[in-house]
Amino acid sequence: MRPVNLLPNADRQRERARGPASPGDNRGYVALGLLGVLVLAVLGFVLTSNSANSKKTELGKVQAETASLQQQVAALEPYQRFAEIKQTRLTSVSTLAAGRFDWERLMRELALVLPKSASISSLDALAAPKPEAAGAPAGASAAPAGPTAQIAGCARGHRGVATVLVRLRSMSGVDDVKLGNSTETESGSAAGAGASSSSAGGGEAAGDCGKDNSFEATVQFTAPAPDSPPRRGAKVPASLGGGK
Repeated sequence: MRPVNLLPNADRQRERARGPASPGDNRGYVALGLLGVLVLAVLGFVLTSNSANSKKTELGKVQAETASLQQQVAALEPYQRFAEIKQTRLTSVSTLAAGRFDWERLMRELALVLPKSASISSLDALAAPKPEAAGAPAGASAAPAGPTAQIAGCARGHRGVATVLVRLRSMSGVDDVKLGNSTETESGSAAGAGASSSSAGGGEAAGDCGKDNSFEATVQFTAPAPDSPPRRGAKVPASLGGGK
């Protein structure tokens, strides 16, 4: 199809006089485009530089705060060591307190529960059990967990010794009472022979008991619970029958 120019004649003549656009007329647009790209590149560089500088500033502040905190920690280190020493001493005191035993109460109750016809010649008490020997046989009895008291004394006959054992078991905190021996001393003309025979069984204490029996007993107490204050009282209960 043949193209038709619909422009008025005046416009047609003006277009012919101007002629076609030359390639040099597009250089301005190219220059503007390059300038815009350059501006964007400069703007991106500036923003990146500002961000990097800001991060460096924050890093400097963090490093300064870290140095300040390290100085504070170094200044407080003696207090930390003091707190550790305090805790160690508290632990030591707590351990000692956990193994305490009210020996004053033991002596007071022992004086109250013993019958008047009985007497004590020796008392050997241990707050903690002795460690077992390395070569102890496997069948040996286990050592008591709590305090123990070795008691030697005199009582009137075997019945009197039995009464003493019952009274000892009635004391506060007693776990068990074991009789070691009960030696009867002969009276009259055989007193010397009786003392000699009893010396083999019960030691020299038998000769000191006269006509009474000499005995040896072991009193085992329960291990005191941690943080439990010792119980104190003015009198032993009447059920103990102390001093009768």
